[in-house]
Amino acid sequence: MKRFRWVLALPFLVFLQFAYADSITTFNLSELTYGFVANQAGDNAGYIFSGPGIYVTGGGSASCIWCLVGASFSPGSTLAPNIFVDFESSQGYVRIGGQTYYEPTLFVSSITAHSFVFPAGGRNPSFFTVTVPASFRLVQGEASNGAFFDVNMPRGDLLLRFDYFPAANGNPASYYFVQGHYKGQGVATIPEPSTIGLVATGLAGMVELIRRKRGQQTV
Repeated sequence: MKRFRWVLALPFLVFLQFAYADSITTFNLSELTYGFVANQAGDNAGYIFSGPGIYVTGGGSASCIWCLVGASFSPGSTLAPNIFVDFESSQGYVRIGGQTYYEPTLFVSSITAHSFVFPAGGRNPSFFTVTVPASFRLVQGEASNGAFFDVNMPRGDLLLRFDYFPAANGNPASYYFVQGHYKGQGVATIPEPSTIGLVATGLAGMVELIRRKRGQQTV
């Protein structure tokens, strides 16, 4: 009889998983701009999110070893620019359930870009710019009423600028990061695999619960 009750409960719990996933408001951006400069003590980034039901601007920190002030790169070396994004302040609004909430909280995210090689460089101090395909990981947030929401970030390009200094006075030729800019292209889509993963996690938890219950009955 108890086993039959568990069988009846499974569809209901699966439904709850889907209902939870659907209860999270998801925003798809039509504009995404994220800019940052070399990080010396944080607060080196700014952003704009814009789309149906959302408009948020603010500042924060872009953290990475390669974008620290003083970090240098030799000609011919390779860099895969990954960035940890911390949204420390925000202004603007989100609309959830027909209500408008101001100054929402955005949680941390990251940017991952393709690798590139630094060129040989020139004789005089100059700069080097490179544009590489990049992706901005899903951003999660919370409205002032406690409701959580997701922001799908469109794929785009990461444009980076480095100052180049040739070898001189015993110092090797080096590149130093100056500033970066991420620009999203088009409108992001809702990733179906995330919903599937949420359901799979719930099912795995139920299976473990059933196993424990059977073990107690055996004892």
